[in-house]
Amino acid sequence: MRSEEKDVTRSPKWGSLCGAALAVLWAPMGIIVLQLPDLSSRTKIDHFYRGQGDLLKMVLALAAVGFFFLLGFLGALVERLRRAEGSGPLAWIAFGSALLFMTSLSIALGLAAAAELLSRQGTPAIVYTLHAGAFVLAAPVALVGTAFFVAVALLSFRAAVFPLWLAWAALTAAFANAGAVGGFFSLTGPLNSGNGAVGGPAVPILSWVLWIALASAVMVNETPSPTASASDR
Repeated sequence: MRSEEKDVTRSPKWGSLCGAALAVLWAPMGIIVLQLPDLSSRTKIDHFYRGQGDLLKMVLALAAVGFFFLLGFLGALVERLRRAEGSGPLAWIAFGSALLFMTSLSIALGLAAAAELLSRQGTPAIVYTLHAGAFVLAAPVALVGTAFFVAVALLSFRAAVFPLWLAWAALTAAFANAGAVGGFFSLTGPLNSGNGAVGGPAVPILSWVLWIALASAVMVNETPSPTASASDR
């Protein structure tokens, strides 16, 4: 007789492999953002695009490819959350917020790519406008990332979807994402969206990269429980 019990935390291996691939593809994006000038100087931003244009194009292309793997990881993650929660809302909150984050980030990447292409034509004002728009875009979606990580953390605490240490890491990532709201208020200093320590996108992006890498490591190292692997007798 087949056991009716299931291991609700078991995830397909391809989901964790997609997460690992995403972390590799997105890591350069988080690193290059740390090198950006703040939004106070058009000249510095124009010089950055002119001097780092080829590197920036490579990073943007890698980030764009990463969306494919993000969807793969999210598919496995949301199925894992749904099995643990049942009919509750948290799995859908995580899914919806991740999709909104992905959509906003894809728009930001497109604006940054346009800024890089136009920088060759000697139009600093347009480059600055596109660049500022791309990075200020992080502010209105800051709490979207927070919602994702809070939902995952709550399910981890309630239903043991992930180990407790990874739940606490998710809460830390939630605070890191919330800080980007500061990008609404300043073009300089720690709150600016360009590279601010609080309001900039580097910490939120790296928090997604690190958490997904850790979650993928947990998922790929799982072993089936005896009840989950029971077969017909």
